[in-house]
Amino acid sequence: MKENTDYEMITGTGENWDIRILSGEFNETVLAFSTLKVTEDGDHLSFNFDIVSTPIDDLDADTNFELQETAGLILENILDTAAHMKKEETGLDEISVKDVANHVKNPKEKK
Repeated sequence: MKENTDYEMITGTGENWDIRILSGEFNETVLAFSTLKVTEDGDHLSFNFDIVSTPIDDLDADTNFELQETAGLILENILDTAAHMKKEETGLDEISVKDVANHVKNPKEKK
């Protein structure tokens, strides 16, 4: 997934950003990520998201595994981009999950 090709970040509620999917099966579906946390074993991230709007009848975030996979790929790209930007900003080789999360928290500052 690539920002501004496969998805774009759009203004959401309050300080949050929503994600509009621009390509593929879920084109024009808008998602809002909510909870993002590291699993207890520390090896994985878990996340929740809601469908803000979609042109697809009966699309369900809880039961549509293809949508869940698409959301995961988008989130992975957002986190990779944030980590890369944070590395460039700090000059560090390794960045903590907390640093990336803080950088992602307010993407309006990234431009």
